Amino acid sequence: MRKLSDVEVDQLPGVAVLECELNKPDVPVQWFRDNKPLAPSNKYKMLDDGPVHKLTITDVDGEDEGVYSVVASGKKSEATVFVEGRSSLYFSKHSVARKEIWLILLYLQCNEIHNALISYRN
Repeated sequence: MRKLSDVEVDQLPGVAVLECELNKPDVPVQWFRDNKPLAPSNKYKMLDDGPVHKLTITDVDGEDEGVYSVVASGKKSEATVFVEGRSSLYFSKHSVARKEIWLILLYLQCNEIHNALISYRN
């Protein structure tokens, strides 16, 4: 089995393709994300072309980052999908002396900005 390779997605939404090649054609495989089985859907496209098996992840965002694996004939291969443009947005409401303060925290992790913290007070 040719092993899976890690994939980096640097533009969101993006596409990630994981590919493995088996020694024989027409061997069934099962795909997993974080050890949970995946099923074909709008998000996950699974293609079998002889000995080559592909998992295409569409509309990739930060939630898709993780460890993906394929199992065929009792053999397993793993790879990690890294999402470089991942961001997280947090809202927090605080009450100070009967005034409500909303804090919006945005953390960006990308090549240009490694740590950014933005807060807003109203």
